[in-house]
Formats: sequence, C-alpha cells, structure tokens
Amino acid sequence: MAAEQIWYDAREQADVHIRPAIRRGFAPLGVARAIARQSDRWFLWLPVALAGGIAAYLSLPVEPGWPVLLVCIALAVIALRTARAGRSLPYSILFAAFLTGFVAGKVRTEIAGAPSLAASTGQVVIMGWLEGVTPTAARRSRLLIRIDDITEIARHAEPALVQVTLSGRYEFPPLGSYISLPARLYPVATPVAPGGFDYARTLWFRGIGGSGIAFEAPQAVPGQAPRAVWTAPVEAARSAISERISAALPTGTAGFANALITGQRGGIPHEYRDALRSAGLAHVLAISGLHMTIVGGSVFWLLRALFAASPVLAVRRPIKKWAAAGSLLVSAGYLLLAGGSIATQRAFIMLAIMCIAIMLDRPAISLRNLAIAALIVLVLTPEAVVTPGFQMSFLAVAAIVSAYEAVYAWRVRREPLPAGQTHWATTLFKMLVKAVLTLSLTTLVAGLFTGLPAAFHFNRVATYGLMANLLALPVITSVVMPSALAGVLAMPLGLEGVPLAVMGFGLEIVIMIALEVEKLPGSVMTVSAMPTVAGGLLGFGALWVCLWHGWLRALAIVPAMAGMAIMYFEESTPDILVERTGRVVAVRQAMGLLVPSNGRRGRHTIRKWLTAAGDPATPSEAAARAGWACKEKACRADVAGKSVVHLQEGAKLPAGCKDAFIVIAAFPLRKHCRHAKVRIDRFDLWRHGAHALRIAPDGAVSVTTAKAERGNRPW
Repeated sequence: MAAEQIWYDAREQADVHIRPAIRRGFAPLGVARAIARQSDRWFLWLPVALAGGIAAYLSLPVEPGWPVLLVCIALAVIALRTARAGRSLPYSILFAAFLTGFVAGKVRTEIAGAPSLAASTGQVVIMGWLEGVTPTAARRSRLLIRIDDITEIARHAEPALVQVTLSGRYEFPPLGSYISLPARLYPVATPVAPGGFDYARTLWFRGIGGSGIAFEAPQAVPGQAPRAVWTAPVEAARSAISERISAALPTGTAGFANALITGQRGGIPHEYRDALRSAGLAHVLAISGLHMTIVGGSVFWLLRALFAASPVLAVRRPIKKWAAAGSLLVSAGYLLLAGGSIATQRAFIMLAIMCIAIMLDRPAISLRNLAIAALIVLVLTPEAVVTPGFQMSFLAVAAIVSAYEAVYAWRVRREPLPAGQTHWATTLFKMLVKAVLTLSLTTLVAGLFTGLPAAFHFNRVATYGLMANLLALPVITSVVMPSALAGVLAMPLGLEGVPLAVMGFGLEIVIMIALEVEKLPGSVMTVSAMPTVAGGLLGFGALWVCLWHGWLRALAIVPAMAGMAIMYFEESTPDILVERTGRVVAVRQAMGLLVPSNGRRGRHTIRKWLTAAGDPATPSEAAARAGWACKEKACRADVAGKSVVHLQEGAKLPAGCKDAFIVIAAFPLRKHCRHAKVRIDRFDLWRHGAHALRIAPDGAVSVTTAKAERGNRPW
C-alpha cells in the first residue's frame, strides 16, 4: 500500500507541476497545433505518402511475398477503421496511403513481369511484330519488336519484347507488320557501378527483356498476319508532321521543332543538346506544363473569341464551357502526339482538371490539381516515382505554385494604395516590370527546386540557368509555341510554311542563346554522386517548404541539415571501380581523381564514373593522368599502399600478377594468381556485375557489387 501511495503521489505531482511545465516549454513551437490548423493542406501530402510507400518497396533488397502484402492491406484497413475524427485521422490516412503505395508497387511488378534474356547471343534471326520505331539520332533508330521466335534460342528462354538499335536510313514496314531481322541480342545491362542507375528496372516495367544491335533493315514476311498496334495511327501522324517540318526547316532546327511538336528528339544535333543542358534550357525539350499551357490556353482563348463574335452564342450559350471542352480535346491530341512522357501526363491532367472545373462551374485550386495529377500518375505507373522526369516536373510545379501563393498572401496583407489615374507610360512600365519580375521569380524558383533532382540524377548544375531562361522563355512562349500550334493546324491545308518559318526563327534565337551561355566560364558545375538517403531528406525538406503555410516551412531546415551532414561525412567515390566486362578499371589517386586503365574502351562507363565523381574530365583526359603503368596487356597501379593489377586478354600468367594484392582480369583466371588477396575475373563480373572496392586505413578491402546493391529483385 505504501508503494502504491508513493506512485499516486508522484503522478499527482507530475500532473500538477511537471507536465504543464513541459507543455509551456514546447508551446513556442506549437508544431502539432500549427499542423492541425492547416487541415486544408493534408490532402497535398497524400501523393507524398503514396510515393514514399512505392519508394520503400522499390528499395527493398529482396522481393516481398504476398503474405507481406496481405499484412500491409490489413494494417491499412485497421488504421482507417480505428482512427478517430480529429487529429489522429489525417495521420491514419497518410499511413494507409503509404501502405497502399507499397502494395501498388508490388501489384505493378507482378503485372509487368515478363521473361528476360539470360545471356548474350551470337547473330540470330528475330521473327516477330514491329511495335515501335523511335529515331535516336540523325541516322539511328530504336526498334521495339514483340517476339514470336528467335533462332538458336529455346522457346521458353525467349523474351516477350526486345529493343534493337539499327544504324542508317531505312524505310520501315508499317507498325504491326510481321518482320524478320538479323541481330545480336544482349541481356538487360546491370548498373555501371554498384548503386548506380538501374536501367534494367526501367525496361522491366516496360516489359522489355533484352536489347541488341541489328545488322540490316527489317524485312516484312509475306503471308504472316499483322498485329494491331493502337499507336499506329498516332505514329503515322507523327511521321507525317515530322516530314512536313523537315521539308520546311533546316536540319538542326527541324530536329528541335520535332522535339517540341512530336516529342521525337533524335534529330537534334549533339552540340545543340549539350548547349541546352549547359545553359539550363534542357527542360524546353521535355513537353510539360509550359508547352501544354500554351497549346491548351491558346485554343481556349481562340475558341472563346470566335464564339463571342456571335452575339446570339455569347448571350444564350455557355461559350466558356465550349471553349474549355475544345481546349481539352486539343490538349489530349497533343498528349498522344508528344508521346505521353511523365511530365506531359502531369501537365495534361492538371489542364484537364481545370477544363472540367470550368465546365462544371467549380473553382480549380492549383496545388490540389497537382496532387490529383500525382495520385493518378503514381497509381498507373508507380515506378515513375524514382525517375528524374517525375521528380523534376512535380517538384518544379509545387515550388512555383507555393511561391505565388506566398506572394499573393503578402500582397493581400499590404495596405491598399490610394486610387488615382496614372499616365499610360507609367502603367506600361509597371506592366513590363511586373512581367520581368514574374518571369524571374518563376525561373529562379523552378531552377532552385529542380536543381536538387538534377544534381542527384545527372551530377550537374547549370550555373547561368536563370539568365538563359530569362532570355529564352519569352521567345518560346510568345514566338515558338504559338507558331508551332498554328503550323500544325495549317498542315491539313498545306499552309504551314509561314508559321513554321516563324517557329524556326524563334528556335534559332533560343539555340544562339544556349550556345553563347555555354561559352561562359563555369557554365556547368559538376557535383559528386549524392547518397540516396541524403537526396531523400533534401527532397522531403523541399516538399515541406512547398506544402505547408507560414512558419512551419522553417522546420524544413531539419531534414535539409541532416541530408547535408550525410553528404559531408559519407564518401561516395570508391577507391577502385571495375567495369562489368572487365575491360576497364579505374583507381582513385591520392588527390581523389579517378584514373581509368584505358581511355578508349568502355567510354560510356568511364564517362558515367567521372560524372558520378563530380569530375568534368573526358575519358581520354582522365586516362592521361598519372596512376597506371601498362606493359604487355598488364597494367599496375598503387592504391592506398596496395598493388593493383589489371589484366587484359592475352596477358602473360603468372608473371602478369606477380606480387599483386588485388588482381582484376577480363578473362577467367581459374587457378592463376591465387596468391592475391582479392581476385576478380570474368566469371565474377558475369555473375555479379560491376565491382567497387574500398580500402580502409587498416588495409582491409571491402567489395560491393552491382547485383548485391540491386538485391534479389525480378528485374
């Protein structure tokens, strides 16, 4: 009884003194109360929670079984059923959305599952249906083929879809034709480095189980029934429009125009594409909100003006709703014509919501539109959450809308200025200043918030992006896109020449701006690869700033500082990198720079390694650095006091690996070089993909592989 009395006395003292003191101590923060007061913003966090569940599923080291999915579904139902109305309800809904995202990722994987090619082939003959032709360069195309039969491969080992690259200019059979094509096929490639971008996952969700190189043009097989391809009419329209554009404009400008109208970027010269990236104008090539708004908005105002020209229609009919319906139809056509990328889907969904709101006499709230668009995209294609297109598109729009919400709130709080007449010149000057400030704010905010995913995925930041966009965007919005719309509408009448000429003039100005900005010193800043956890924390901080009101935004400093701390303390560049075939090995100098053993082989892989290390050097420049000593197909280097040997095909054994601590061979070592503490040969690379080695201060060597980092997943 004495013990119970002491317990009750302690609880009473806590209730009277301690707990109120704690509440008073945390009262200045008032985080929970501030969040509760912003109940109108909770809906905006639904796609964030859904995306978090999808990302959690995709990051698992092993594929979860169906019992795990049933547990997630049960927990989501329990969370929704047991939540009380009040403060706990939003948290329960977000938790259920997180679990729903996890389940959606698993369901999408099961639906997209398709057989993949297990090993490389020699020259084989592919028999199947042609489902797609995508120009990737001026004289190169990528063919998508649905497989019926492949010579030299057993039926059960054949992939369902393959993509094959073909060089040269050819006339291809119509989509859906049954074709025969000689080619060499390869399995879907593993990442170029452990933890690198997994292209195999992207192809998996598209149902593609292999890639290859074709040796000649595909031939239609007579007597075989064609297969219906729903995109065939759209592809025919794209090809016809592309031919008209190519006939009206010079080659380079025509490729740029094709990218903006049809979404086909293969005709853009490499120097133009590099200049646009360096100037921060690469987003112009991604058909997104800018293009969709200009097209849909132009059609809306044009139709409304035409309807308003008739007094009867203007007075008796809902011409605004008719214009919204017409804008929606034209925008849907543009979505199909442009290829339907993630950014284009997001822009169309937001525009469609606004048009439908106009037709239903409902207000359209921009951030809610963005949240609805994100939910639709994530439900249909959950894998998009880890793609740069999805992240950059949605984060840019969220930042822009949030910034203008803050500007509008600030203007509302200002005291109204006294009314009075002003001179027309003053009014015009104010309008110009407002337009410049609006464009500057939009460009600055979009550039800052898209810079994060750009640095994470591409390891580069355009230093003069604000200046280039201020110069180029007025040309794109007022000259390029309106004339592009006019040109496409005039094509059925054969009158597209003048509008396309105006579009070409505007594009030449944009290209000139990009080329001049690229020449400026330090136009591109390269950054080293960002740890995934750090990128996630920084992204969450950016979303926190965009989706809350008021002083709550300041708390974004917490995840941002945590992410920056991880970036500072975690070393991202390994001491040794091994290419997945063993042709190239790169070591890190004492100064931290990577040195490849050969600058001529595996240039694509070396370029990716250098970019991830934040190194702007070319493969040849990096290979010229001191670090390797090569003789008779055997290269030696010293890394952190350890002797490293890289052996090419034909190297002498065992002399080539004498006194080596680490031996890496592009061929099977078998019984050779057993004295080495670490041996990596062609068999190891074939089984596990690219390798990364880190040497600790005590001399211990840790080895990570691409397949180990990917985990045991279907792709």
